Amino acid sequence: MTDEKEPDLEGYCDEIVSIKRIPSMNKHPPQIAWGAEYRKWPIGKRLSYAERLASSMNHAADVLQQERKALSDICKQMEQQIKAHIQRYAEQGALMTRQVNKANEEKQELYQESEILHARIRELENVGDHS
Repeated sequence: MTDEKEPDLEGYCDEIVSIKRIPSMNKHPPQIAWGAEYRKWPIGKRLSYAERLASSMNHAADVLQQERKALSDICKQMEQQIKAHIQRYAEQGALMTRQVNKANEEKQELYQESEILHARIRELENVGDHS
């Protein structure tokens, strides 16, 4: 029986689990197109509106960041699960290979024993025919 070496999973995992980066659209966000109605408001009302808008945008950015972190955590867990499955799959493949090799060796031994027995039977038959 041949010695089985541990499977090299490093490159295999890299092929299956690769990190995809989303390219950024622009380096700077687009300018807000304030409407004519907004421009008619007094400065206090515009300032109050801009503060509420900034607060809403900050809240939205925080929600997005929390969702991004949650998705990142899920992706890390899935990556670990995939790597564990790959490891188990490789171990099962190695086990099956060992079992098949052992069964083949046993069959070969039985075949050789059978050939020896057949030769012995023919030999005995030849001795019986000559008596």
